[in-house]
Amino acid sequence: MSQENGPSVSSDGLHVTYSIKVDLETQGPPGEVVVTIKGLNSDGFKLDSKTLRGDIDGDSTLTLTDTTRATEQEAINISKWEIDKVAFSPKQQAD
Repeated sequence: MSQENGPSVSSDGLHVTYSIKVDLETQGPPGEVVVTIKGLNSDGFKLDSKTLRGDIDGDSTLTLTDTTRATEQEAINISKWEIDKVAFSPKQQAD
C-alpha cells in the first residue's frame, strides 16, 4: 500500500483551515483503510492529528479527503504534516 498526503491551507485571519488529501493504492483484497496524519513542529513534537477512513476495492486506488482547523498561532508552529499510522482490515467474505 502506498500513500501520499498534501495539506493545503486557507486562512480567515483568526483560524487556518487545512485541506488534507491522502492517496492510497493497494494490490490486495478489498477492505477498510484507516490513515492518521500528524502535524509536527520544528522539534518533531505532534501538535495536531487527523484520522481519515474509507473502503477500498481490491487492487485499486482511493483518495481520502478532509479538513481540520487551527488557530493561526497553532498553524504557525506546525512545520510539516506526515503519515502517522496506516491500518487495513480486509473485508470478510460471505459464506
